[in-house]
Amino acid sequence: MDDTERFPVRSFYSLRGPINHTDENAVPDGIDTIDIIHVPPPVDELTDEEDLDEDVIDDEFADPSFLPPEVSGTVELHRYEETRSKDASDTEYEQPQKKTKSTKSCSIKWKKKDQIFSSQTQQNAEKRREELKLKLRGKCDVELFELFLTDELLEIIVDQSEKYATQNNLHGFSLTSNCQKKFLGILLFSGYRKLPSDWHYWSLDEDLDTGLVRNSMPRNRYTEIKRYLHFANNENAAQNTKDKAFKLRPVMDYLNKKFRAFGIFSRELSIDEQIVTYYGKHGLKQFLRGKPIRFGFKQWILCCGSTGYCYQMNLYQGKEERNSDCTFEETLRGKVVLEMIQHLDIHSDHEIYMDNFFTSHKLLAYMKDIGIRLTGTTRANRTAKCPLQSDKDMKQNGRGSYDYRVDENNEILFVKWNDNNMFTMGSNHQSITPLGSAKRWCRKDNKTILIPQPKFYC
Repeated sequence: MDDTERFPVRSFYSLRGPINHTDENAVPDGIDTIDIIHVPPPVDELTDEEDLDEDVIDDEFADPSFLPPEVSGTVELHRYEETRSKDASDTEYEQPQKKTKSTKSCSIKWKKKDQIFSSQTQQNAEKRREELKLKLRGKCDVELFELFLTDELLEIIVDQSEKYATQNNLHGFSLTSNCQKKFLGILLFSGYRKLPSDWHYWSLDEDLDTGLVRNSMPRNRYTEIKRYLHFANNENAAQNTKDKAFKLRPVMDYLNKKFRAFGIFSRELSIDEQIVTYYGKHGLKQFLRGKPIRFGFKQWILCCGSTGYCYQMNLYQGKEERNSDCTFEETLRGKVVLEMIQHLDIHSDHEIYMDNFFTSHKLLAYMKDIGIRLTGTTRANRTAKCPLQSDKDMKQNGRGSYDYRVDENNEILFVKWNDNNMFTMGSNHQSITPLGSAKRWCRKDNKTILIPQPKFYC
């Protein structure tokens, strides 16, 4: 027998009707579910009655005195038997499964031992550095500078500046490479000879007189060049809407090419961020709280770990939209690292160091697979649940104590060291021995003491 025949659907014109009916009449045996359903009126039917808020029905603590006396359409009372199978109910009301992040599964086996890594760094980078020293020996500072600020780059700036002036209906504007050199020289000079404004460099006052600038170029000529200085053709802006650094791209690409003209001759490399100070108004300007330079343009750089020489720089263009289930290669830190390492000719020639923004167990394993040696500080939630001692236990062991674990399957080492604060580092090529020592001031004894220090903290 159909449910509607045994338990007919009852219709009401107010929400109080089905509620009062349920309270006044006993629920028949075998009834498992009672539903109150609002049936709206036909589309063409006009009504002045109140609409029914579904939250009123769902709220089991709602006060009946606040229920609307009438609703548009009707309210139906449906009753269902227990014979409605559980499987059918589950099928009808099955919730969609949440998507999980698609990550490459890797077997992890943690063990407390000092790992002896199989791969060693080659010495090819050191050989390239010695060859470069011989090649550049005897060159003065200006000659070295002109290896980067070449005539080709000056021609690009001159051509685009004249084109921009023409686009602004100034057809008489002309510029030469020699004049552009003088302009750039004034900019460099004003970087360490600070005056309140540009115009003060042409002042004749005794306390402001700068003959070097005044004799090289008239003030109005300097202002005109600065106004029309350009590096890219604005007519191509429509094809580069996704590149917010479009107007700087030709110069940045050219300088990156020149930075690597001699090859990457450093064994120890660093991937980090850099801030170019800027206090004006621009969409790419960043604010970094707690940093020495808080306002400016942020760049990702690949540089020498000891001298700071830059090999590659990329301007950060703001947060990108991405799916919540993105893979490691699609994250910001993954994109930055993968873009930087593509400029390495021979992976085994270099060791890369980075901070805790980049370093994780996934990155260390990925670098190990492609033959790149990596070491960096890391955050506690990026160690793939490495069972290191807690901060509380480490503090009880005293200053200089450390704990370590090795992922034997991926050859990854994590070390936590108790210094002034707790520091966790990961590496896919270094070990903790031989132990070193670090000088620290002890307030308790009022003297300098030596504390143990794992090898790759030195």
